[in-house]
Amino acid sequence: MDIYTLISKIFESLSWPVATIILALVLRGPIAKLLTTYRALRFKYKDFEINLERSIENVSKQTNEIASVEKIVLEAPKYSRQMELAKLSPRGAILESWLELEELIYDIGVEVKIAPTRPGGIYGKIVKKPLHEVIDELQNMNILDSRLLALMKELQTSRNQAVHATDFDFNILTVERFIKSTQDLMSLIKQSANQRIQRTRQEAPRP
Repeated sequence: MDIYTLISKIFESLSWPVATIILALVLRGPIAKLLTTYRALRFKYKDFEINLERSIENVSKQTNEIASVEKIVLEAPKYSRQMELAKLSPRGAILESWLELEELIYDIGVEVKIAPTRPGGIYGKIVKKPLHEVIDELQNMNILDSRLLALMKELQTSRNQAVHATDFDFNILTVERFIKSTQDLMSLIKQSANQRIQRTRQEAPRP
């Protein structure tokens, strides 16, 4: 082998390592930025998961404590369909669970003759009342327990965060606990409201 061939072979053997080093130097900044973003997102969603778990645990604990004090037996939850949905779409299951709770509030309103709709929009088209309006009317009638409304708002905050956390992969057990907590709270709200409605009717003056 002559000297020129040797030099050519040396350059060939060094070309890939040199190219790799150059590529690493060029991409060092973007890679570092990507890793920083990843760590930030991981910590962000870890905090979100911890807060979600704490919120669910608090709602569950408070629901059972209030039920015990008020001597209300919580109904057996019926959420098999939502549990199946949780496996396919955790956010969808959380949202559907919350919407059932909203519908319960509207149903309680109808029971005491609170209209679920009102004129709205430019042309006075009939629209569904915002949830907070129905809740305000029920509170004015002393139908909804303020303690239960506080728990409902806590669940609503968790639902809002869960729906908007599009890059977060939910733990299926966390979703199932959210669904169960919502169902238990629905049972308590329903029975508590029914008790208050009956008491109000009994105390109303007879014609």
